[in-house]
Amino acid sequence: MKSMTSKIHPGAAKSAMRHVRKALWGHIRQLQREADDAFSRDFPGFVAAVEAGLRHEETILEALGYRCLHERRAENAMILCALHRVAPSVEQGSVKVGRQIAAALGDALALHRLADCPALADGPAASRLRRRAARLRCLAFPKRLRHLRHLRQRP
Repeated sequence: MKSMTSKIHPGAAKSAMRHVRKALWGHIRQLQREADDAFSRDFPGFVAAVEAGLRHEETILEALGYRCLHERRAENAMILCALHRVAPSVEQGSVKVGRQIAAALGDALALHRLADCPALADGPAASRLRRRAARLRCLAFPKRLRHLRHLRQRP
């Protein structure tokens, strides 16, 4: 069996990451367009799709030897915890919080995309992207995600 830490072709990694992100963005857009009753009904499938997408993304980053994988996994765990915490409420009809979580997930994906640029970069632009990502690591989650940390701490 091939080790998960073995190197993969950067072009294949870029393509796979792009595919994962497009799929996640598609799920977010589709869910946000749905009426409240359909939103409630489809939210568990959305959570499962997000779990699978984030897991796939982590696998790619691990294969690339991404230095910030531990931090990424912690962020993903916080996102998934928030999704699972609100899922029962959303399924019972409280879609407002579900829509907020979906929007916050979009913010997290945007931040992840910017932070991943150096890991996926090759050629002359790689050093410029690494410098930009170093500045991004100093940033906190977007404002809409700050309430997710509180959700994680509630009993």
